[in-house]
Amino acid sequence: MRRLLPIMILAACLGQTALAVDMETQDPFVQFWNNIIKRPFSDVEPDTTFNRMLNSVELGAYLRMRYETTNLEFMPRIFGPSPIADPTAVPPIDQFGDKWREWFAYRAMLSAKMDIADDIHVFVEAISMQAAGNKKLFRYNPGLTVGNRDPQIRLPIIDLYQGYLLWEDFAVRGFDVQVGRQEIAYSNEWLLGNNDFYGGLSWDGARVSMKGDQGYFDLFAARLIKRYKPEGPTKPLLFGMYSSYTFVEDSNIDFFALNTQDRMNPNDLGVKADFVGEDRYTLGTRFWGEFYPEVDYSFQGAWQFGKTRLPSGRETISAYALEGELGRTWPEMMWSPRLAVRAARASGDDSPDSGNATAFNPIYQDFHARYGYADAVTFSNLIAYSLLGKINMSPGWTVGGEAHMFRFVDKPAGFSGHHLANEFDVYVGWEVTEFFNLKFVYANFHKGKAFRTIDGARDRNHRLFLNIEYAF
Repeated sequence: MRRLLPIMILAACLGQTALAVDMETQDPFVQFWNNIIKRPFSDVEPDTTFNRMLNSVELGAYLRMRYETTNLEFMPRIFGPSPIADPTAVPPIDQFGDKWREWFAYRAMLSAKMDIADDIHVFVEAISMQAAGNKKLFRYNPGLTVGNRDPQIRLPIIDLYQGYLLWEDFAVRGFDVQVGRQEIAYSNEWLLGNNDFYGGLSWDGARVSMKGDQGYFDLFAARLIKRYKPEGPTKPLLFGMYSSYTFVEDSNIDFFALNTQDRMNPNDLGVKADFVGEDRYTLGTRFWGEFYPEVDYSFQGAWQFGKTRLPSGRETISAYALEGELGRTWPEMMWSPRLAVRAARASGDDSPDSGNATAFNPIYQDFHARYGYADAVTFSNLIAYSLLGKINMSPGWTVGGEAHMFRFVDKPAGFSGHHLANEFDVYVGWEVTEFFNLKFVYANFHKGKAFRTIDGARDRNHRLFLNIEYAF
């Protein structure tokens, strides 16, 4: 209860503050920013190009604050092609010790969009992120660090998160070109996401898109910006195609082909420490939509091939992953309950020295809450079964719960079984206004029989956080 008290007080204060502000018509912050930008130029001739550009400016802002407390033990090196032989050795599975850790973090963004012409637009977005506490997980990358430095994110106080030029209907109608710093995220972000719950993920590159009434076809080439790249001489590259087509009403099919290149040396550590020196190709598809008005589905799969360089030498990649989800909503019942089941499997590698790298690489998956709100597992060498449910108790309120079971595909050395863990989550969301919402989450991660032979490993781990978001 002592740890829940500051969360409850903060949520109550912010909620009352938001309710006290009349936001039914126009967000006062939007009015404020528009006055700053446009009022000094109110005397400009109305028919000039400059005035038209100025009046086209659309400003946006996003602020997220999160208070978090946890005693979660991360397990960064038991997945992938080269799990540690001794789970009690460095890097230790227990990175947080037996005591609870807590911290406060924020992520603030300010954006502006301007129309150069009717079909040419410029978008710029600045970002600022900081954290305070005895464990800064907001910017922390599970795994070894180099010289006690965070190998994943090295941020200035303010940085450019996105900045691109979008030319719509370039050459022909429906053909768009987007060049510059941008997010690359598709569908349900199974393999390409923006990691927005944490630091985010953006790229320097170009994307062309052909859009039609029933879908789109995208081609892109980009390099991960330095904020997110691993430590060491590496420049992660991404080349790919993603298309989506609505073949019947409320039913869609996606196809994607990706090439990811990472020239990281085997001894470098960071975001993709288990997948170094890669030239990996990923082919996949997704079927998703609604069977009936209340029954939704999603089935997707991917196969990977190519070459990767492990500490044991150059190896041939052959990996796969599958995920399926089926859900039902009862809108006619009180609180409109929804229930869903999900199953997922990503291949592992039980013979790292065989010459074949069979561990699936989830590349740039947005992993938050995909397999539990604890965010403790990686989608590689993993089997996950999930039961998901939620209700909408009243306008603005959502209450939900999840149960997950995790198993290894191939048991890593040093573990006593395939049953990795069970996880049970509960959450409460409150959309206070159109612009302001809160979410409280509790996750209980209970280790399974795989940890039976590991001395000092706690059976239960916990994560609690209050996420507060404002956006316009």
